Amino acid sequence: MTIQQFESDIERYKNMIYGIALTQLCTISDADDVFQDVFLLYYSKDPTFTDDEHRKAWLINTALNFCKRANSGHKRRKLPPPEERFTYRTDEENRLFEALLTLPKKYRVPLYLHYFTGMPIAEIARILGVRYGTVQVQLVRGRNKLKDILGGDSYEK
Repeated sequence: MTIQQFESDIERYKNMIYGIALTQLCTISDADDVFQDVFLLYYSKDPTFTDDEHRKAWLINTALNFCKRANSGHKRRKLPPPEERFTYRTDEENRLFEALLTLPKKYRVPLYLHYFTGMPIAEIARILGVRYGTVQVQLVRGRNKLKDILGGDSYEK
């Protein structure tokens, strides 16, 4: 892989990988570490992919694996102290993201991938290795939990 290709891939996938790390680890410093580890491994292994979807799936799964390793062995707190939190541009975005971080982990990644990156449910299911219906249920339940936290009406399907 050329340096130009590597830089292009970082630019293309950086927000998605960083966002996944934040939803799983909750702190900027931990997300930074996972982000660096994912792209360092990507560059050093130089894996071969059949297409861009295969590349994206590899990066997402690698990020999730690094997050699992970072979480193993010690109990993590629900929300980091304010100085360690990632902040968005608006108060509404910050409130939504903080609410997302309070959800059980099984809802965080599907919600983030679907609503923050616009990934279709079928692609999320394929990448995470779960059924389409499982992702649908996680999205509905996660949305309902977010609405409870944020004070909105629950979504019934």
